[in-house]
Amino acid sequence: MPKPTLQNSKFFKEVLKKYRAKFNSQIQTCKLSDLEAIWSTSNRASTYPTGDPDIKVVMMQGGQNVTPIDISAEVTNQQLVYFPATYGDHCVIKMANSFHELKFPYDDGPVQFGGNSQTETNTWQNVGLGSTITFRSRYSNGRGFSSSTGTVKAYGGALIDFGGGITANITAPTTATTINEGGSVDFTITVTGFTGNASQYFDVRWVGHPNVSFSSSGDFTSTPSTYWYFGSSGTLTKTLTLKNDYTTTEGSEYFSMQLVDPNDNSIVLAESPRVTINDTSSGTFTLSVSAAETVTRNVTVQNVSGQNYFFIDSVQAPALTFEKGKTYTFDQSNATNLNHPLRFKDGSGNSYSVGVTTSGTPGQAGAATTIAISSGITTSALRYYCTVHGNGMGNTINVGAAGSITEGSPITFNVNTTGIPNNTNLYYYLDGTAVTSTDIGGSGYNYTNGWVTIVVPDSSTGIGIGTVTVTPVQDFQTDDGESIYFKLYNSSGGELLATSTTVIVNDLDYTATITPDVTTVQESTSGVTNSVTFTFSTSGIPNGTELRCYIEAVGSSSTFVRGDVYKDGNTNEQFGDVNYSYYDVTINNNAATLKVNIVRDGKTEGDEQFKIVAKGKTTGTTNIIVAESPAITITDASIVGLNKTGKTFGPVRVARDNGNAANASDWYTICNLDKVPDNSKVALFIDTSGSMTMSTIQASYDLLVSKLNARGITFITVQNSAENWISDFDTPL
Repeated sequence: MPKPTLQNSKFFKEVLKKYRAKFNSQIQTCKLSDLEAIWSTSNRASTYPTGDPDIKVVMMQGGQNVTPIDISAEVTNQQLVYFPATYGDHCVIKMANSFHELKFPYDDGPVQFGGNSQTETNTWQNVGLGSTITFRSRYSNGRGFSSSTGTVKAYGGALIDFGGGITANITAPTTATTINEGGSVDFTITVTGFTGNASQYFDVRWVGHPNVSFSSSGDFTSTPSTYWYFGSSGTLTKTLTLKNDYTTTEGSEYFSMQLVDPNDNSIVLAESPRVTINDTSSGTFTLSVSAAETVTRNVTVQNVSGQNYFFIDSVQAPALTFEKGKTYTFDQSNATNLNHPLRFKDGSGNSYSVGVTTSGTPGQAGAATTIAISSGITTSALRYYCTVHGNGMGNTINVGAAGSITEGSPITFNVNTTGIPNNTNLYYYLDGTAVTSTDIGGSGYNYTNGWVTIVVPDSSTGIGIGTVTVTPVQDFQTDDGESIYFKLYNSSGGELLATSTTVIVNDLDYTATITPDVTTVQESTSGVTNSVTFTFSTSGIPNGTELRCYIEAVGSSSTFVRGDVYKDGNTNEQFGDVNYSYYDVTINNNAATLKVNIVRDGKTEGDEQFKIVAKGKTTGTTNIIVAESPAITITDASIVGLNKTGKTFGPVRVARDNGNAANASDWYTICNLDKVPDNSKVALFIDTSGSMTMSTIQASYDLLVSKLNARGITFITVQNSAENWISDFDTPL
């Protein structure tokens, strides 16, 4: 067909409609110069496009076009879109999840714009040259651009320019770049066409080498965002900083950033140039172990075949092993040590005195030689010997890393590095046999895992150090066979850098007894507070160890409750307070005391029994019984509601005399008041709660008063309607 002109434009449009099925797509592409002859000067907007850009031609049907034509890509890419419509044509266009309608009531005139009846109903809008069409809510999920606009540039159908919409392009890095581990790179998005005042955001996808991780624990100091907000046209820059992962086996890696369609992230709108990561990891990692513990060796001297020898813990001149961080005390108080001072030499035979202290005279009480083996000791071999009789009395000492520790003593894992920057954080995990977080003082982070910071004191050397110290708790159980070792990683879940030697955790043997000063104590009475003092005697329990002491009833039928006693000095405790089921005591110098006061409860219950049950307080030990006291018997000092020798207590049924002396009850005789000394005091409560008044028992009352007065016995009388017959007399008379 001939090139379209103003004269044959209608014929041209009809041919396109007739043969639209022959085309491979609803949208075809040509140049502006191929079509611009069909628009007269009067049918062009003042802002008619310049140059010779591409035009996207919509393959319309004639008349009512009910099948939506998707122009999403054209709008996104800011294209010129031409609708070759003639008088009476009507089409539905789709952009992302939005549908709109265009009507063409003229061959060469304004376009009518409205909503699709399938989804919404809008008032039809006439759109002239240079006017804009606004499409609402491109994406139902709220991502991307909230709206897009197109400007009518020519009639004769409609030439619509979507170049005024919002676009975003990756403008940095502009070319492929290479960075080292630990370095940074900027990514910049340039936004154009945004005139709104609401924040929008673009979907971002990161792609790259299979070994590059974009997760929170991956290759970057922070997780790269998957969407970036913007609030105006201009540039938006994000800086990504790579970790130095100290993994030397990765080789070169790469990554890039993609802007993707918010509605379908498989559609890539733009992609940055590739960023290549040089594997610049370097460095060395070594681990050593030291254990802060004092070990005592008992020394005697014995003659064997005419030769004197040191016997260490009853073994003849054994070869010894010293462990870094520990202190060794050689007790020479035994009389056989007289004239045999024990000292140390280095591997070259020279006297060794680093960390060595002496006290007393060998063979006398208090005599000892002590040597502290520092974690940084460089000597690997020592010897113990007699300063008077030479090397033959002793043997060699091997100096190495800590191989064992006793519960309650700290273990220090020393991390030594080269080529690692100052303040680098490396991840560690404590592993072992039969060891859990509770065995080293608690649970969770910083007990079995965490971060160790490498400090480089002198940058010229490049030598870095870091330490992690843990203390296996005394768990009061026999569980020898535990062990612990330290593993160093470049990150959580990352590459293993080094593993320490294994440290055996030995039980700390202990004894504990609880001795009360009395085993029978009377209930406290008015003005008198009785108590029991419990003395704790221990061995093998370190200073500062807290024991949790529970107050427990003895006997299944005991009426004892924990509110029957309270810790001496706890003035805020109330009778029956359930908040004090235990008290903590602290062991120092193998001793502690706990004094508990006995409550005056005003209840006649008979004898009661309780005991102290001491358990561990530290996590993992709270169910282990360390010691129990003997049973303590509390004898009852209260005489309410029960028969006692020589006295009668109720209930005793008496008559209601209603003021008739013939019907009076003799309360004096019933209560055995004849046995009360002259000039005593008596308290009387009369219940006037409703069914009874004073007049009900007046004759009995008068009889009692007459007999008390005759003996000079003072009495007080209380009446109330609350049936409160105890608290009024809970005071000295």
